[in-house]
Amino acid sequence: MKKSIVKNLNSNNFIIVAGGIIIILLLSLITFKQSQIADIKYSINKKNTEIHNINNEIKVEKLKIDESSRSDIIEQKAMEELGMIYRRQDQIEYITVD
Repeated sequence: MKKSIVKNLNSNNFIIVAGGIIIILLLSLITFKQSQIADIKYSINKKNTEIHNINNEIKVEKLKIDESSRSDIIEQKAMEELGMIYRRQDQIEYITVD
């Protein structure tokens, strides 16, 4: 009878230890996967920030293009930065072509 009790205790202990090891392994796997998910989320956020910054740069460049093609801004820059003025009547010369 003592041997069967000892045998039952040994098999119960084995089941408890094996179950504990399985639980620890599962918890380790869950922790590892959560770490991978956090890394992926960080990468996604980093890429989204890069996309946002690039979109802002595109907007700035589009504004520069719009500014450079507006005739009123071109005229203002020509007068202020280059010192250009409108021609006077006495500066006009006509050429006759035969």
